[in-house]
Amino acid sequence: MSERVKKLKSWGCDIDGAFERFLNDEELYDECLDLFIADENIPALKEHIEDEDQQVPFVIVHTLKGVAGNLGLTPLYESLVTLCESLRVNKYDPKSGEYERVQKELDKFLELMK
Repeated sequence: MSERVKKLKSWGCDIDGAFERFLNDEELYDECLDLFIADENIPALKEHIEDEDQQVPFVIVHTLKGVAGNLGLTPLYESLVTLCESLRVNKYDPKSGEYERVQKELDKFLELMK
């Protein structure tokens, strides 16, 4: 098990479930982690989160949520679920702290991957 995977597991990620989805191919999983780290949706979320039309941030968050879920990034996934549901029904409130929680988990994930 790679050092990155160990770090993710200690962060509370569902590595066992993710590896099952990746047919226990750790190399493929690592490649997908790298693709996620480079995903343009991560900086795009910060750019669009306060758009009056919440459709763009919803699509971004929904995409990130799906990838985080498939990668078993549980802490990040759970924060994205909450934000995604607020955006889905056009009820996102910047004062809710939902985006800040997502950003905190994204920062933690990116720090672990260094």
